[in-house]
Parts: sequence; structure tokens; C-alpha cells
Amino acid sequence: MTEAPLLDVVVAVHTAQRPVERTVGSALADPELPVRVTVVAHGLDAGDLKPRLATTADPRLRVMEHHDGIASPAGPMNAGMLAATAPFVSVIGSDDYYEYGALGAALERAQGGADIAILPIRHAGGARVLTPLPRYGRMQRLDPVRDRLFTRTAPLAIVNRGLMLAAGAPFTEGLASGEDLAISTRLWASGARIDYDSTAPAYVIGADASDRVTTALRPLGEELRAVRLLIADRSVGAYSIAVRRALAAKLARVHLIGAVDRRRDAELLAGELEELSRLAHELDAFAPGFAAPLARAEARVFAALAAGEPWRTVADLNRARHCGPWRDRTLSTRVADSLRTDAVLRRYIRYRLEPGERL
Repeated sequence: MTEAPLLDVVVAVHTAQRPVERTVGSALADPELPVRVTVVAHGLDAGDLKPRLATTADPRLRVMEHHDGIASPAGPMNAGMLAATAPFVSVIGSDDYYEYGALGAALERAQGGADIAILPIRHAGGARVLTPLPRYGRMQRLDPVRDRLFTRTAPLAIVNRGLMLAAGAPFTEGLASGEDLAISTRLWASGARIDYDSTAPAYVIGADASDRVTTALRPLGEELRAVRLLIADRSVGAYSIAVRRALAAKLARVHLIGAVDRRRDAELLAGELEELSRLAHELDAFAPGFAAPLARAEARVFAALAAGEPWRTVADLNRARHCGPWRDRTLSTRVADSLRTDAVLRRYIRYRLEPGERL
């Protein structure tokens, strides 16, 4: 490896119990790869990680501390990004790891002209996560709408450093969750060259951590704050209507209806139903017409939220998304809309061409 790395990989570590040695080892597995790994000890002393990293004697590893007293990965990830000097950067979770060759394959695409080389993802159990789900056979110069890029929230990719840091620190601080929503949206809609080979070696989501932040159920206002900040951003509001509709479809499914689904067996706290209703109206105003490709069952949940229906009604409609008639779960309200890029039927057809985990 040359002295100056071509790729800086940032790992934020919040507890010495995380298997960060596996993460670091996977990134440094190829001794010839021009990569540097920066482990950011968040609220920890660097010495706390020495037992974990004792067997990793590699000059391509550095450890830095970040103390901000905030329970969010944004601060340490930003600190690591701002300390990067390589032409390309990437981030990885401290309980995740790379298949051998994943970084090398993505870096080769980046050196070949891609501003962003998206990494395939799979779970430690083996199932692939099919986000994004681009047009069949499409691997270069992906389009944010036609190639469904917004379905990938986490920017798990090799990214041109200038692009990643174009607006300063890339991850949104002050959020309990969703710190990567704004930067991924900006990257996918940037007009930069984006490549993705779903058959390449993958980024693997570890199954070890019992305290994984993204699985924790948070107060609804906290959970949805990143979404509301995003659609209130003037630069995002200036995207074309096609881009805004594609983004809104993802936000409605994953964040709004997803929030309902995560609370399907619970009673909402005071004001939370109004919070959901308000976001439904904000999405409609942000991207009028975005809901056309939603499946009938999805559209009914969204409409009930927008109309301020009682929580039990919303919860019952949400259950129908999982166990209702196939037509309601798959077809759009207007059958013709079922063939739109963001429609469930269209996605299922695409799945048939590339079997994997249905997400």
C-alpha cells in the first residue's frame, strides 16, 4: 500500500462490548488494499478498545476519541469523516463486517469513474437485502427514481469525499435516529455517477449486538423528526416532482406506515396520532400524487392517518397489509398504477428476476 490511502473507512464505537475487531479485520483483510480504518471511540477512552484491537497490528488502523455526551452515532461518524484525507470515504457499523473483496470491488468501481459505489448488503444469516432494486441488468449511472435509490437509507457505499462533505459534516446531529436520512437523500439525488453491482461481495449486517440503536422503539416525535426535517428542507423541496414522489413513497412506507407497524400492539401516547396525521399531510403537500403507486392496503392506512381516524381503525387497516387479500396487498387503487416503478406489483416482478430477501 502507498502511504496515502485511497479510501478512509470510519467505524463509530459506543461500547467496548461491540465486536469491533471483526469489523476492522474485515476492512483490513487485504494487505494490499489502500485503505485506512479510523475507529472513533465515542464517549470512551481509546485504551478501552485496546483489548479488542490487540491482535490488529496494522499501520492502516488509527483510533481517535470523540466526547460529545450525545447518544447518537452522528457525532463520532462526522468526526471520523472530517478527519479523512483519502479521495473516497465510507462508514461501517461496529458490529457489521465486509465479505472479503467487498471494499476492493467497490473501490475499483470508484477508481473507474463512479462517484458513489453502493455496496450490496446481506444479513449474517445469509439473506440479501434487495435495496436498492435497480432496473434489471443496470449497474452503472443509476437514476434515483427509475432505480429506486431512495429505498436504501444508509449510505453504505464508497463515496467521493468531496461529494460526501460538500455541505460540511454529512450526518445530521441532534437526532436520536435517522441521522443518515438527509445525507443519503442528497447523495442519491446529487446527479453524481452511482454504480451498484448486487452480485459483488457484500457488507454484512451483524447479528451480535443486543443494543443495536436502529432496532430500539423511540418516542414517535423523535422517530419521525428526521423525516420532517428532510421534507422541510428547501433544497429537497426544489427536487423535481418525480424525485420528490419517489422519495415520499419511501418515506410513507418505511417511516410513516413503518411507525404504525412498529406500534401495532401498543396504544399511542398522547399527541402521537396527531403527529402521524400531520406527517401524512406534510408528505402530500411535499409531493402531490406520490401515493398513486401505493398498494390498496397501504393507501388505506395512509388515508386513515390523513383523515385523523381513531388509532384502532388505523391499527386494523395496518394488520390488513399483512393478512388481507392478495389484490389489496399488491395492486394499486388504480390497476394501471400497479406498473409504476414504486408499485408493489412492479417490485415483486423485479424480485422474480433477482431472488433474495423481500424488503
